[in-house]
Amino acid sequence: MKLRKLSLDGFIDEFKEVTVSSRPRRFCFVLGAGASVSSGIPTAQRLVARWEERLRKRYGDEHEAWKQERGITAENQAEHYSDYYEAVFDIQSDGPAYLEQVMEKASPSGGYAALAYLLCHSVNNMVLTTNFDHLAEDSVTQQQKTLPLVIGHESLAHYISADIKRPVIIKIHRDLLMDPKNRPGEINKLHANWEVHLDKVFRSYHPLFIGYAGNDKSLMEYLHQHRESFQNGTWKAPYWTVYGNRPLQGMAKDFMEAAGGYVIYGVDFDELMILLGDAAGFKMRSPEEAAAETLREHEALARKIEEVLTGRAGGKAAAAGIGSPADTAPEARPGPEAADPGEPERLNDAIGRITGDTDPASRRRRYRSAVSAFYQGDYAQAEALLRQLTQEEPDNARYHQQIGSVLQWRNRHQEAETETRRALELEPNNARYHHNLAVTLHEMMRYEEAETERRRALALEPDNARYHQQLGVTLHAMQRYEEAEAEKRRALELEPDNAEYHHSLGVTLQWMEKFDASESELRRALELEPDNAKYHDSLGATLHAMQRYPEAEAETRRALELE
Repeated sequence: MKLRKLSLDGFIDEFKEVTVSSRPRRFCFVLGAGASVSSGIPTAQRLVARWEERLRKRYGDEHEAWKQERGITAENQAEHYSDYYEAVFDIQSDGPAYLEQVMEKASPSGGYAALAYLLCHSVNNMVLTTNFDHLAEDSVTQQQKTLPLVIGHESLAHYISADIKRPVIIKIHRDLLMDPKNRPGEINKLHANWEVHLDKVFRSYHPLFIGYAGNDKSLMEYLHQHRESFQNGTWKAPYWTVYGNRPLQGMAKDFMEAAGGYVIYGVDFDELMILLGDAAGFKMRSPEEAAAETLREHEALARKIEEVLTGRAGGKAAAAGIGSPADTAPEARPGPEAADPGEPERLNDAIGRITGDTDPASRRRRYRSAVSAFYQGDYAQAEALLRQLTQEEPDNARYHQQIGSVLQWRNRHQEAETETRRALELEPNNARYHHNLAVTLHEMMRYEEAETERRRALALEPDNARYHQQLGVTLHAMQRYEEAEAEKRRALELEPDNAEYHHSLGVTLQWMEKFDASESELRRALELEPDNAKYHDSLGATLHAMQRYPEAEAETRRALELE
């Protein structure tokens, strides 16, 4: 059968049309060594040239005789890559070590960035390669933040499936770190596991050969053996790209003629992938977006390392609770994020070196001292230390937030509001800061503003039970009892064994005169915390409203025994 030629433009148009249709066709990218050249990995021809010089120095005339035995000439050296590899690396472990050195500094080219987009955002989610490098998977993880399935050894071939939605990378000569196949005896025949499972690929995907010369005997013989499957449509028709205008030759030509495939000339890997990526809607992030994302990742990592030292807990102050049946008091006022004053200084200093902070030990010690002073009731000292820290780092949102927490406990609500709002200017999407501002506003009886901040916190963390609970507290204070009940029930859906939430719901139900339901919630709270005086007192109030006076008296006396 005569080779069918496609122009590059014609193929791009076809690709764009058929991969987004109601019945899309899928392409599997079959990558050879030519796809890796622009990423800094030498071609087989270049490696062979290096090895030729090494063997000539090592063996002299014997090397020339070795070449003659194998029919190696200056023109066909690259085709004898595996012979050269075996001769140079007669100690088996040296070969993989050499290849690791060659490839470790390679960086994915622009074509791989486009390939990563296609693998993640189109139906064309599969790569089949004879290469050992990590360029494809590095691009997917770095550029698209997606974890690909890498099938880098024949023992993993059974994981191949056309139903997998994530990017799949199949390495038929193994991964670089899994003793890759290079020697003649290893690459002349495709492993039986691949033969069985590649059938799934070619039944569902058109193979698109890029940067591949067809010199790999194992894959080419496998394709030749199944040329009729391509020809009769059992397997999808192959597409073969050729760099420049040199005619397709050898096993590649024989296979494509027999299979009835399509040949596209004048194709460079990077150019082709960028054109295909463009056809599929690939867009680079702007420099500003990329810089912002890098900064966010850096800040997130820095926070996580800091949390090892300072902890994530959001405050250890004694619970002020809801209090009376009016249920207008907020939750426990937030305190500074927990920090253990006894943290080893070695850890403190290590984190400073890791994060590159110019004065980590001093700042962390003072921060921990401030937290320690707070929990010892020395609010003035805690405030003084935190203000000193904000002078050194005026744009540190956390310090402003912690000053706000201290001021809240000192009943200096307006100042607390100012500091917390400054923290929010610096980190407007921090749910905890919105929540803490709501606490201050609630205590100032500015309930509508408190409601707004609570809803902002929930928009950022919709499944935060405490935020739902405290929104219910504020709605109760505004006498919007049905809404308060709904929020408190949502909190209990998220944390069904939280005694405080059952108690709070019981108080709201009492004010709605749903006394039976109120009693049920308050008794559940007491099941969870039987020695909580406040809960006994609230149950006594509900029983009093139900005119069950002896029981009410008993609960109130129990509260008095406890307090």
